[in-house]
Amino acid sequence: MTDRSADGPSEFDDLEARGISCADFFDGQFVFSPGGVKRFSSWTEISLCGGILQISPALPHGTLVDREGRRIGHRLGIAIDPVSGVLADRHALPCDTGDLSAVEDWAATLAGRYLLFLDLPTKPCVIGDPIGDLGLVYCPKAKRAAATLLLALDRPIVENPRLPHDLTEDTASFYTLGQTRDAEAFRLTPNHRLDLGTWTETRFWPRTADVFAPDGYRAKFRTRQIIRRLRHNATSVIDAFPTFLPLSSGRDSRNLLAVIGRGLPRLAGAYYHHYDNGFRAVFGSRFRGRIRTGMKVAMQVAEAANVPLTPISEPPLDEDLEDYPLRTGYVKSNAQPLLMNTFRSLPEGHVCLLGNVMEILRANQWRRHPPGPAPVKSHAFQELLRLPPELDALSRIWDGWRQEIGPLAGPHLYEMQFVEHLLPNTLGPKHYAIPHLFFMSPFADRALIVHALNYSLEDRLKDVPNSTLLSMAMHKLKDIPFR
Repeated sequence: MTDRSADGPSEFDDLEARGISCADFFDGQFVFSPGGVKRFSSWTEISLCGGILQISPALPHGTLVDREGRRIGHRLGIAIDPVSGVLADRHALPCDTGDLSAVEDWAATLAGRYLLFLDLPTKPCVIGDPIGDLGLVYCPKAKRAAATLLLALDRPIVENPRLPHDLTEDTASFYTLGQTRDAEAFRLTPNHRLDLGTWTETRFWPRTADVFAPDGYRAKFRTRQIIRRLRHNATSVIDAFPTFLPLSSGRDSRNLLAVIGRGLPRLAGAYYHHYDNGFRAVFGSRFRGRIRTGMKVAMQVAEAANVPLTPISEPPLDEDLEDYPLRTGYVKSNAQPLLMNTFRSLPEGHVCLLGNVMEILRANQWRRHPPGPAPVKSHAFQELLRLPPELDALSRIWDGWRQEIGPLAGPHLYEMQFVEHLLPNTLGPKHYAIPHLFFMSPFADRALIVHALNYSLEDRLKDVPNSTLLSMAMHKLKDIPFR
């Protein structure tokens, strides 16, 4: 096989023995490596930041330029500007590119699923979306960064003693707090930039506690702001790409359907992903009735919104699902290979809009919280991140993160952990397993996250924000029962 360098993980040799091209296997991904190292001859190749960025044909990307039209970086994925919408194939930054803080402030306004490789005069770096949805794993020793773990390595995996792989396989634990299966490779923490000179992370958002200061808005005005911005994000994507909306019987996809409103006819389709076999294979037949009920609810929602709904079922399971850990970098699988299999029947080249991140509106991280209003480490570490307390190294990493974010986020520690240490290790990596579609969440937007956190915890626990949003955006959906 000629589409990779000679050195790398042993999994590459296994793929070669099966006659599988790594360039095809890792479709939808990317690699940044030192100059002179070529891995995939069929991928787009760009020299910047002192290295070579190689991009799979399935991954959207575009050039970033300064005000004078000089190239200063490259965008991977889909980024949405709060005014102009989806960033074009060639986008001029509206700020002084010699001022790193100004560039970071601009990047913090973007929504979507993206990474920005910035070849700035002051500092070459990478900045990503608010939830690490377009994931990046990097190995400082190899000076490589990539979409997933195997592409970031120039050698076989060195097992990580801080979080043993067996623990993620045999228990509810998953790789988090920047950890991967490899001892010397790390996942970029959302809202941090990766310096490509020192290969270190630095937080760029939030910089001060003022970000989370009470906005003083009445709930309805705040909800109106959320609807306006979420509609802008979703319809900007619909107008730029053929777009699907997977519709469930839950709150988040219904919220998206409601805010899209007049943009619904421009959707390429709305689908109910019917995971009957997948759920029963993993959880048992007790879920069968819930699945059927969920489908009826989704059909009611679609009928009320006058949107044609197409049920999709899983195609036959095949051996490709066994490759899920390799494609995603050994992230926690659970039922994901089976659930994601339902999307295989959808035509390629489309964007799928998801409702993730909106869980913050209903305070999902505070359920089963110990009595009292203050965040508690045991709940955060053991209940939410599902890590056993005896993992001393990870406990110290968590303590360091809390010391950094605590003064900035105040009472919103659980939500920031959800954004920075749960979603990037569970949501983003799985999307790389289905490269013929591009998944993204319009609510992956720092401004929307801040708006959501301005509702009182009591209101969020009572689901007031979701109820208000549906009443204001599309009232006829409000009274349809949820699953």
